[in-house]
Amino acid sequence: MGWSLPGILRFLPSPTVVPWDQIAETLRQVPDGGALLDVGAAGRRITPQVTTFDLFCS
Repeated sequence: MGWSLPGILRFLPSPTVVPWDQIAETLRQVPDGGALLDVGAAGRRITPQVTTFDLFCS
C-alpha cells in the first residue's frame, strides 16, 4: 500500500511495475510452440507471438 501518500491515497494499493528484464525472462521460458496471453494489455503489444486481451464495459 502507498503508506507515504497523503490522506485517503495512502489506502490505495501501489501501482504494479513489471520491469522489462522480467518480461524477457518470461518470454525465454515459454517453450517452442507455447502460447502466452497478456490479460489487461491496455493496448500494448510485447511481441507478435503474445496474444493480448482487454475487456471494456460501459
